[in-house]
Amino acid sequence: MKALPRLLIVCLIALMSTACQQPTGPAADKPPTRVSQASLKQFLISPDDADRLRYRIDWMQDLNLEKGAGFKYLLAESDVLVLVESQNILTVIDALTGKVMMREQVATPVTKLFPPARQDQRVVINSESQAYIYDMNNGVLLKRLDLPSVASTGALLLGDLTVFGSPTGKVFAVQTYNGFTNWEYQMRGALLVSPVLVDGNTVVAADSTGVVKALSPRGRLLWARAAPPWKRISAQPQPGPSAVYIASEDQGLYGFDRTTGRMWRHLARYPLTQSPVVVGERVFQHVPESGLLCFDAITGRKLWESDTEAVPLMLRGDRLFARRGSVLMLLEESSGKPIESYKLPKVNRIVIDRTVAGNMYLCNDDGRIMKLSPKR
Repeated sequence: MKALPRLLIVCLIALMSTACQQPTGPAADKPPTRVSQASLKQFLISPDDADRLRYRIDWMQDLNLEKGAGFKYLLAESDVLVLVESQNILTVIDALTGKVMMREQVATPVTKLFPPARQDQRVVINSESQAYIYDMNNGVLLKRLDLPSVASTGALLLGDLTVFGSPTGKVFAVQTYNGFTNWEYQMRGALLVSPVLVDGNTVVAADSTGVVKALSPRGRLLWARAAPPWKRISAQPQPGPSAVYIASEDQGLYGFDRTTGRMWRHLARYPLTQSPVVVGERVFQHVPESGLLCFDAITGRKLWESDTEAVPLMLRGDRLFARRGSVLMLLEESSGKPIESYKLPKVNRIVIDRTVAGNMYLCNDDGRIMKLSPKR
């Protein structure tokens, strides 16, 4: 048999390689793109910029969304990334490998959904009338609960209970295994943000009139704070080790002791609509049209004020990572002074899994996701 011409052999090899790389199923079956195989044009950050940040690119996943579709919600944890696409598709990605673990349609594409929550191997996401509980390893719908009251917040998972807030001001807990009401507590105004758990045993809820109350895991009132003229709270409260921090549209940033409800307050120049970022003994707060503030988490003493208008993300060493539009900024932790910045025009969202030296997920509205992990 005569040897095939060299050009023909090269073409056959190229065709075989291309065929092997073609996806054989929907986007949920696609493996992540490893850095060595991806086109630099698809990168959301250049390898050089990632290296300057002292981060490495672990993987990139492309969910192939419709152009500009984007994500409603993103939740990053140490082992998984949970996303809700604009058409109410719930996706869970393995944080280590970038592999899609599940990708399922929740309710209908136009149903109003609230932010997801995760507990063990379950992901819970709810509409105003139902809660959906999935096995995140395979996308199996384990339960669909009919809620006893209308929900206006996402779920707080509390052992065998799932806690919600309602537009009528009711905080209610249902038994996760059957949906029956376990307890409920009436607030003064509607709840726009999910209740949070502080130190594992205190549920803190904040309503649209500015009332803040702490409840036991079984719904018993521990303390309440209401000081007119508080206005509504639309930013998600952030728990710390022994306190909870709340930004209000009355321009106040508040710190509440978990046990006593003892409060400190700082009055900013403008209404606060962004959640504070809690890092150890520091609380960082973005103030619209003003800049960035840093406080002692225990006493509420203002440590510094910067006119750099950026949303804080996390600390790494003595650098505060923050974002302003499509620009990732590094600021001095001790003063808020800008050090350097990186333009990321392809990035629409940045989410982190922890506020100290966290992994960063860069997300594009077309469905590309890139994981960056800190170099040791």
